[in-house]
Amino acid sequence: MIMGAVAITEWFGFVFVFIAILSILYGIISLIKWIIQVANKHIPNTISKPQSHEQQPDYKELVEAVIKLQERMNDPTSHEQRPEDWSFRRLCVLKRDGNRCVMCERTTQLHVHHIKPVSVKPNHSLDNLQTLCVYCHAKQPGLGHDRRLIEKAIEYACKQKQYTKRIGRKKYSCQRNIGMGEASYTKYLGKRPLLGYHTIRICENCLLTREDIPSA
Repeated sequence: MIMGAVAITEWFGFVFVFIAILSILYGIISLIKWIIQVANKHIPNTISKPQSHEQQPDYKELVEAVIKLQERMNDPTSHEQRPEDWSFRRLCVLKRDGNRCVMCERTTQLHVHHIKPVSVKPNHSLDNLQTLCVYCHAKQPGLGHDRRLIEKAIEYACKQKQYTKRIGRKKYSCQRNIGMGEASYTKYLGKRPLLGYHTIRICENCLLTREDIPSA
């Protein structure tokens, strides 16, 4: 009888523990459901719904916008000032001309030139624009087409490549015969063992056109 009472007591103990565990699990599940409900109320639904037929992009308007842009870029009746999309027009002209001067075929120091000068008739259409190097550009007729274009390009190249302008006749790294009083451009490249200081000296043409000279 005593053993039977002990066994029954142990069985009731297991049942009680099992019920307690179930109660705890039920409470946890209820808490999770409550958290999910609160989150759904306060967090917006970020799942994008498929666009309806009315929400699809209007390709007709896009095509019309592209056509209007082409007409504007080819419009010969331009204003005297450069248009707002001048940078885009410049890239279009450079790409059309193969990124090279249409006269000498240089591929460096390229400018976009107005065939009919702006001072005569303002026209920024693509048909009136062509790619020229700085030397060919300086030879063109019209205001501002002179040696000052080359000097401005030299100043920019010296800053970009860290060269210094010198006057005097010395041995040049580019092997060009420079006359007395002509400008050259030098750059210190460091000290070499047993050879002393290494300085490169180049002419104006190499500074502006050569891409293999050391730069910054």
